[in-house]
Amino acid sequence: MERPNFELMIGAAVAKQTPLADLPPEVPKVLSGFSGDKYVIAGDELVIVDQHSRRVAAVIGGIKS
Repeated sequence: MERPNFELMIGAAVAKQTPLADLPPEVPKVLSGFSGDKYVIAGDELVIVDQHSRRVAAVIGGIKS
């Protein structure tokens, strides 16, 4: 998505209408603590979303899609 419908900050709620994908299994090996979470790419940022609360857990910039 080019422009997210939520704030790009840790703790921000992500609307249920926002489609999320499962994090690939290799991501928790590189970024510990995100096992089983979801993600969305917003512009050039990878946004990791807690699967239970649907809140932003991390924002990683500089991603090219």
